[in-house]
Amino acid sequence: MTIGIVESVFFYKYSSSAFRALYGRLGGSGGFTKDFLQVRKPVQQVLDLVFARNAEQLINFEYRWPGGMSPGRWADAESRGQMKWNTNDKPLPWIIGDPMSSPAISIAGDPTLKDPDSADAEYKRIMATGCKPYLVGVKLFGEDRVLHARMYFENPPVGREDRGMDALPQELRQAIVGESEDSGIIHFTNVNAHMGPPPTPRNPELVARILEALKREPNVLLVGPPGTGKTVVLEDLRSYFVEGGNAGALTFDTETWGAAWGVVSESRSISLVFHPAYSYESFVAGLMPHPVDGGMSLRAEPGPLLSLAHWTSEVGRRSLLILDEFNRGPAAAIFGDTLSLLDKEKRSTGKQAGANIQRPYASYDMNVQPNFARHGGSCSMDASLTLPSSATVCVRFWRVIELSKTG
Repeated sequence: MTIGIVESVFFYKYSSSAFRALYGRLGGSGGFTKDFLQVRKPVQQVLDLVFARNAEQLINFEYRWPGGMSPGRWADAESRGQMKWNTNDKPLPWIIGDPMSSPAISIAGDPTLKDPDSADAEYKRIMATGCKPYLVGVKLFGEDRVLHARMYFENPPVGREDRGMDALPQELRQAIVGESEDSGIIHFTNVNAHMGPPPTPRNPELVARILEALKREPNVLLVGPPGTGKTVVLEDLRSYFVEGGNAGALTFDTETWGAAWGVVSESRSISLVFHPAYSYESFVAGLMPHPVDGGMSLRAEPGPLLSLAHWTSEVGRRSLLILDEFNRGPAAAIFGDTLSLLDKEKRSTGKQAGANIQRPYASYDMNVQPNFARHGGSCSMDASLTLPSSATVCVRFWRVIELSKTG
């Protein structure tokens, strides 16, 4: 799975001119002589910026889709931008054909007709179904010469329901359907380009397995002998929970036809190392000394588990708590009563409150640090304690495997 942050979304109505350009070159008149979509000036200006084209350049790029790609070119001709392709190597998601032959083909139609009149009749037949198609190209941050080609419908045909406009984020859907011109583009300028998608993990297969497991359960335990990559994979996993930057930005899964769109959540991660002296007071909550005039006082303070749970309880937030060297500390004593809240069925969600226990030192005021505040700046913890489902725990369990000698 490859998910990136969306920089721009290009779209083009499936007009007769778009159909003719994508159908192929036919003899005679009728407009079946082009290998490009011509866009209006405002769209050209943004695409020039996205592809970093100056007045003298013709930019080569790639159209991509799950399982395929084809070469493309972006150029200026007569003060209008042209999005080009090779005559015999068109972007597969944008052409008609047999949807049973490839998941990339969205519109059923005959691509073998030899004369313009028959091809025009095929276009009218398609439009008479009321499907209202749109060609869409997605440009991601960090991919300077790639456009991900897709097709979406106001009324998707049978078998392509996942490509309906309802699959798009609302802001895109409204912009595309509401555009009166043949082409348009949405460019996101409020995203930190340097953040981009997470870096390529050193063990992508294991990272993918952990992320998939976290979709099913909020807790993952890594067990293995030294040198099997447990610490490395946890370091890579933290990049998926990087703090700040792009919260609210759109994401796009380049390997998915259906639910490809998402939104970057506010994310945060904490990494701890257990050891024999680590305690409940350090991890969950404790009475900690604080200097006052003429002496010391005790204050109820939350540890990293409660602080992260308080922060993550807000909608749109997710967190990762990494516990390294888990078996080197007294785990049962460190977690204490919060062990009863770890299971998936006991976590709180937007639809259910989840299991709860009385917060440690409930008769005392307890406040998290300002960087763990809820929206609106609330630092005060509730008297009851729950763990949100979006707070995940990933544990590294060190294990020695003794190999017996054989004669």
